[in-house]
Amino acid sequence: MALALAGALACRGGSGGGGGDGGPAAVTACGAATDCGGALVCVDGSCVDRAPPAPSCTPPSRPSISLGPPMTASEPVTCTTPVRSSVHPGTQLLGELRVGQEAEFQVPEGSWSVTIVSQEVAASAPDEIQLDGFPIPNSVVPAEVRAPDGRVYYDELASVPEDGDGYPDFTRLLGYYGGFTPTSGALTIPNTTPGLDLARSAGGLPAGTWRLTVNDYAYECQSMSGCTGGGGSGRYDVRVITRPGPIASTGTLDLDVYVASLELTAAQAARDPNMDRLFQRVASALGNAGLCLGRVVLHDLPEWARQRYASVNIDSTGPCDPLSQLFTLAEAQTPSIHLFLVDELTVTEGDTQFQIVGIDGSIPGPSGVPGTVNGGAVVTLGDLGQGRCGSAPDVAGCGTDRLAYIVAHEASHWLGLYHTTERSGTLFDPLADTATCACAACAPPSERARCADRNTDPSQEPTPMIGSYCADDARTCAGASNLMFWLLDDARSNGSLTPEQAEVMRLNPAVR
Repeated sequence: MALALAGALACRGGSGGGGGDGGPAAVTACGAATDCGGALVCVDGSCVDRAPPAPSCTPPSRPSISLGPPMTASEPVTCTTPVRSSVHPGTQLLGELRVGQEAEFQVPEGSWSVTIVSQEVAASAPDEIQLDGFPIPNSVVPAEVRAPDGRVYYDELASVPEDGDGYPDFTRLLGYYGGFTPTSGALTIPNTTPGLDLARSAGGLPAGTWRLTVNDYAYECQSMSGCTGGGGSGRYDVRVITRPGPIASTGTLDLDVYVASLELTAAQAARDPNMDRLFQRVASALGNAGLCLGRVVLHDLPEWARQRYASVNIDSTGPCDPLSQLFTLAEAQTPSIHLFLVDELTVTEGDTQFQIVGIDGSIPGPSGVPGTVNGGAVVTLGDLGQGRCGSAPDVAGCGTDRLAYIVAHEASHWLGLYHTTERSGTLFDPLADTATCACAACAPPSERARCADRNTDPSQEPTPMIGSYCADDARTCAGASNLMFWLLDDARSNGSLTPEQAEVMRLNPAVR
């Protein structure tokens, strides 16, 4: 059975873009990457090979693994959808706002990115709407985010151009959001090729007073044909996190790990040599993005939570379903990724051709705001210590290395990366330097009639874009080796990342 690597859309060695020794050498003044002729990029007005590294990080790192305090939450009687506080020092609290309401926030000079975290207040909005008879999670995402000069960095209702195969081309938008996150959601900008170029070339985002419009899908539904269940009742606690610059080609990331297993405790994990190998391999994979993995802190969950969540069913991932409720148990005193280790993820409905071994609550994760219903990533422990593990990384033969690959993939979702190509081959990430594998062009000719956008037989599964279809070295019909390909392929997955993928990851407020 193949292993599907799931993000918010699944319900769900390599060429690095990261660090290196030495600083940039200025070549000429520039205002955008196109001014640099293609071989270089524009960083803070100068054409260089890359931004300078952060002095505190030279990847790959040797992470520090320690045992942290156990979580002590009491067992809830009913579903809980808490509004959490931020532990990030660069947070502005905008207060409780209703959908449709405009709010202002400040972006200090030299800020690298902006993350908007919205949390539903007092169950004020529906969990889902119906579009043409199909249920859609009532995702919360701003309708618009506007800079002081009037430039719109994110537009929820923007017209999306099409690529040569007729599929959406998100690489031409200034900002992108592609998740299903009711009750709580996060949006980090910039996260697309044009947005990255603007911020990188200028040495940061425009400083001054920015504006956003609070929104959820139910609010949009009111003006959409074929949409029912909408309304304007949603109220959200809105917090804005600004990440300071300067722009750098490296950065450090911490990991809080919550053990929800009946087979392993945090104390046992801290002494297990397989854990040392696991997180060293994760550090190597993240090193391809110029990231150093710093502190890895292991926490036990309460006994009631271990009994309840050691096996998590992910048929549904709504706010009151097990996965989302598990994520509310995260606690952290500083910004980090919240990783949950469970014994198994189960699926009892739908296609079982591909086994899901990891899943994120949202893309990106709400870094700095621990304990939201969509604020976690979870992987299964079944591969830990299995197989034959030599000195070299081996995702095919060494179970611990395979688990490390999955952890790195899910961590990258948390940091803002989407799948380069989704299973359907009809959706791709918003970065122009990642290879694509379109079903219409890359599936075998005999399979193209079953592409998701062409399949007219509901009894047939749409054609999945497996690794062998996406293994070319060209820019198209490729990408199976990338860390963010939707499927782990033993023969092809090597964890490669592109420069723009690495840049998105380093923009996340969990990175310092």
